[in-house]
Amino acid sequence: MKASRDIEKPSSTPLDVKIEQLLTEARVILPGAQALFGFQLTIVFTQSFGGLATAPMLVHATSLLFVALAVVLLMAPAAYHRIAYEAEVSADMLQVGSVLVMAATIPLALGLAGDTYIVIGKITTSPTVCDHRRRRDLHFISRPLARLPFGCSFYPPSTSVKRAD
Repeated sequence: MKASRDIEKPSSTPLDVKIEQLLTEARVILPGAQALFGFQLTIVFTQSFGGLATAPMLVHATSLLFVALAVVLLMAPAAYHRIAYEAEVSADMLQVGSVLVMAATIPLALGLAGDTYIVIGKITTSPTVCDHRRRRDLHFISRPLARLPFGCSFYPPSTSVKRAD
């Protein structure tokens, strides 16, 4: 290996391009989070939701609040860029915007995990899906699956990725 590969080079990407990429990333994630939020709102008006026990309803309400928080965090970088920096390029803007977008993944993952848990719990406790003896086994599977969205969102890209020039 060459010694030059071990030394990190400063990024050759201009700051304005980095900010534009950050804002684009937030804009790409935002419609999915908004769609999830919309589905979460509409599910409350279904007959099936009324048949849930109190605990799953509270989990759903908490998940709804988490997804709403994620939507706000994803919308914040663009507004912050326009208001605080008057759409000018700033290293501080890049840092604040990056923190906001990364922070949005936490409540988004929690909201997904909560609703996934409710859906899998509803499926596995349905008398038409399985008999009483198998429900316990399916709950053993549903709990780790409900945690899956939360675990997958915390693998940030490595900052020391070396480019092949």
